[in-house]
Amino acid sequence: MVAGTSSTTFINEFHYDNVGTDVGEFVEITALAGTSLAGWTLLLYNGNGGIIYNTIDLGAITPTTAGGRDFYNVPIAGIQNGAPDGFALVDNNGNVVQFLSYEGTFTATTGPATGLLSTDIGVSQGGITEAVGTSLQLTGTGSTAGDFTWGATSIASTAGAANTGQSFGGAPQPGTLSIADASVAEGDEGSTSLVFTVTRSGGSAGEVSVNYSLTNGQTSNDDFTGLTSGTVTFADGQTTATITIAVIGDTVIEPDETFDLTLFNPTGGATITDNMATGTIFNDDLPPQGPPEVFINEVHYDTAGADVGEFVEIAGPAGTDLTGWSLVLYNGNGGVVYGTIALSGVIPNQDDGFGTLAFLTPGLQNGSPDGFALVGPAGQVVQFLSYEGPLTATNGPAIGLTSTDIGVSENSAPLGTSLQAGGTGFTGNDFAFQNSQTATFGQINTGQDFTPANPNGTLFIQDARVVEGDSGATEITFNVFRVGGSTGAVTVDFAAEFGAAFTDANAADLAGLTSGSISFADGETFKA
Repeated sequence: MVAGTSSTTFINEFHYDNVGTDVGEFVEITALAGTSLAGWTLLLYNGNGGIIYNTIDLGAITPTTAGGRDFYNVPIAGIQNGAPDGFALVDNNGNVVQFLSYEGTFTATTGPATGLLSTDIGVSQGGITEAVGTSLQLTGTGSTAGDFTWGATSIASTAGAANTGQSFGGAPQPGTLSIADASVAEGDEGSTSLVFTVTRSGGSAGEVSVNYSLTNGQTSNDDFTGLTSGTVTFADGQTTATITIAVIGDTVIEPDETFDLTLFNPTGGATITDNMATGTIFNDDLPPQGPPEVFINEVHYDTAGADVGEFVEIAGPAGTDLTGWSLVLYNGNGGVVYGTIALSGVIPNQDDGFGTLAFLTPGLQNGSPDGFALVGPAGQVVQFLSYEGPLTATNGPAIGLTSTDIGVSENSAPLGTSLQAGGTGFTGNDFAFQNSQTATFGQINTGQDFTPANPNGTLFIQDARVVEGDSGATEITFNVFRVGGSTGAVTVDFAAEFGAAFTDANAADLAGLTSGSISFADGETFKA
């Protein structure tokens, strides 16, 4: 965003062309006394192509101070002579404060000003007649760039001081206030800080304050802890302040939520230019994992002699793009990650709408135990398998999870063999790993048959458990998944059934409904 005419820091004077060889070229920047230009830059643009040809670090320049202003005199050899050329003044946040040109206009094609059209100052220097020691200068009275105009002709340079015919007047301004949008992931417990930045521009004189208040949108009061209204105060000269809203973490699966934070009742002479910001709370809770539809289908990790040709194969619905998926390799000694393989490619149709992609994994460890986690593009662990025993991950995406041992292993297996999932079905749970046999790298396994998925979906229910407690009732939650398809609305009945053994639950152990139905809307894949 170009602050342009409202900025109190601006390009005030420059010299770029004189008779004979150009000498004494410079650009002068002026700012309110005490303004830090650390991180600010002056970018010199070539109008032929709109590209940057020099960059000046203004934080390295020592200013002179007079009349409540700092003057940064920046000598620059080789300033181009126009038709057109120009400068961009860029602040420490990368915002273009000014984009000026001489001898015409042009559009920047590189750097922070990319896409911006320059403002022609309307005057120029002619090298045939221009005297050494002259410059183009702003004249007039005021405190911001828009208060001044460029003089009609070059006059004697005043580098490092106020220009000829220039007066910095008017009372220092308290400034205007604006607030920016903010967002945060809520977390699973405790509270997370959502920080809004309030900016004071166009002046920073005196202490000012402004009230703020939160208005719920999709949020409710239960989403927050601590203050949701109050006052933010700026000290004299202070230009930014923050408002912190504490968001309560949870494990509820819900949409992202928004609310408004509004500024009102400014004091100290300040005004408000943008009084409202949107706060967004990103849901970071993923639904429980049902039977994996993309899964580890084949592996080779141990060859007689030196290990060669190690690989892991992934299976799933044809057309699945594995970009963003990864295979994270775990060492059973300590449960730590020892490698990550980025997956890619689109699964082909090899059998009734399903297929495989195989990935070489040099250095795949030989177990007792070791394993791998198949991780989806959102960072969720889709499957965590191991060989030669189970392991518990202590870092990485599977931290805290215990692997499922595939139940078969390789011990110096012949080259060209592998462990493969066999059986009939379409999810990872439908198949079981078999003893070592001839590898089918990138193909459907021996003894494996994929069945077409039902477009309306196949329903699975997970086991559940709960500690009953000493009094009252405790809820037990069963997760129901719809996999293989989600077209149309579907409904399924449920009922509690009891065994006859002494240790089995009976009707007296339960309260409330023990039968009923659950419905999935079109596209819905999970119910609890």
